Amino acid sequence: MILASALELTLYRVQMRMAKPFTHARAARDESDDVFVVIDLDGVRGVGEGVPRDYVTGETVESALEAISKLDLAAIVGELSSCSFDVAVTAIEALALPQRLAASQRPALAAACAVELALLDLVGQRTSTSLAALGHALDLPPAMRRAPNSSRAIPKSRALDLRGEAADLQRGPFVPDHIKLKGSSDAELDLARVRSVRELFGSSVTLSVDANMAWTLDEATARWEMLRPYEIAWFEEPLAQYALDDYRSLRERCGARVMLDESLGSFDDGRRAVDANACDLFNIRISKHGGLVGALRLAELAHRFGIGLHLGWHPGQSGVLGAAGAHFMSTVVELVACEGAGAWIGTGGLPESIIREQLFFDAATARCQGLRDAGLGVTLDLEVVDRHATRKHRWDETRSGFV
Repeated sequence: MILASALELTLYRVQMRMAKPFTHARAARDESDDVFVVIDLDGVRGVGEGVPRDYVTGETVESALEAISKLDLAAIVGELSSCSFDVAVTAIEALALPQRLAASQRPALAAACAVELALLDLVGQRTSTSLAALGHALDLPPAMRRAPNSSRAIPKSRALDLRGEAADLQRGPFVPDHIKLKGSSDAELDLARVRSVRELFGSSVTLSVDANMAWTLDEATARWEMLRPYEIAWFEEPLAQYALDDYRSLRERCGARVMLDESLGSFDDGRRAVDANACDLFNIRISKHGGLVGALRLAELAHRFGIGLHLGWHPGQSGVLGAAGAHFMSTVVELVACEGAGAWIGTGGLPESIIREQLFFDAATARCQGLRDAGLGVTLDLEVVDRHATRKHRWDETRSGFV
């Protein structure tokens, strides 16, 4: 049993103006709005982050905070406090946090991510184990795991929002291997922007179009035929969320390759997509899968059925989720691309970093430089958090809840 004085639990809502707004067919965002869970136990601090998006997982920041506040997190920490890393990972997965935190039948994936990452970070630090060891702890198939000395490169991807111009990519901090263009309702605009990318980069980059659920089946079919000469590698979530039969029809009609994003949250979502033959690729974003464990289980499913993997990011996410993504990339052997590359590791496009480490991801070796050796490997800068926190709740032992 742990003493109350040895344990502090804090929930934060952190809002920060983004360095550059981001726009797509479904939403426009110029401010981050994230949930953080901080667990302090005997001088060790575990941190987790979730990015609730109502159009992705059905959650809001308010609903995520409410769900976490009802969880007896102190009891969970107490049960994990003396476990080995492997035993703790098994116990955390068994908690089924997305279902446990759900207020309805739909799992609370972003809320679960914030809690799960904080628990994993805490356990990893207390056992001096990096979260890069999750592949072993989860007994993932050796064939899907990246060897520690692997030098296989991961293509770097960059997304261009609806207001961006292809020329902006030439002024970025790196030259991408893959470009994701945000699609629109205007076919001629999409054609012009695709043509512009090909004129600037030729065939040196692969190119995809992400419509964020904006098109009908007929519109997507017509768009694919119109863009066929420009070698579009895949369409990302062009149709309505969970319209799996239509996604299968799109693939069968014209041979379009399809990546699922908003339709892919839980493991059950992935299983249904595979059963429906609805896609060729999964877009993995740690927050929308309930954390690293859920993301790795989806990667395992993808490996089993020959589905490609892409690692994406949520605009406005911080270096906490950036570190989680780095551990995912260092664990999984095959990725078609990692989105953001240098941008989302550390600052995530925010004006100041919420972590103290300066992280650099080397896509050529799939290794992140700057991470510490245990847990997530990053240190939350509480001065920055407090400066941008719009909500803060502490665990009150006398009330057995957050206040």
